[in-house]
Amino acid sequence: MTVELYREDAYLRDCEATVVAIDDKKIEVETTDGKKVTGVLTAETKYTRDKAAAAFADVKVGARVVIVVVQEKDVQKVKQVLLGQEASADHKPASPKP
Repeated sequence: MTVELYREDAYLRDCEATVVAIDDKKIEVETTDGKKVTGVLTAETKYTRDKAAAAFADVKVGARVVIVVVQEKDVQKVKQVLLGQEASADHKPASPKP
């Protein structure tokens, strides 16, 4: 899905991250390399999980996401929030490598 969006708009960027803060106007995430990124949420922001529609209410602090942002002047607007799969009750995290 991200690849198709790049074809439409070459200025898009995406980043895989963990949500550290969210409100009705913005989302702040921390990338895997420790960088914090803040994006503005708009009425046009789309939310998906496993290629199905999701909602703003589905995004929680601590969730793993990929956000797609477009730079408009000095503002990073969030075009899409792709939510990771929800862990099932019997899901156990992988053991760390020694």
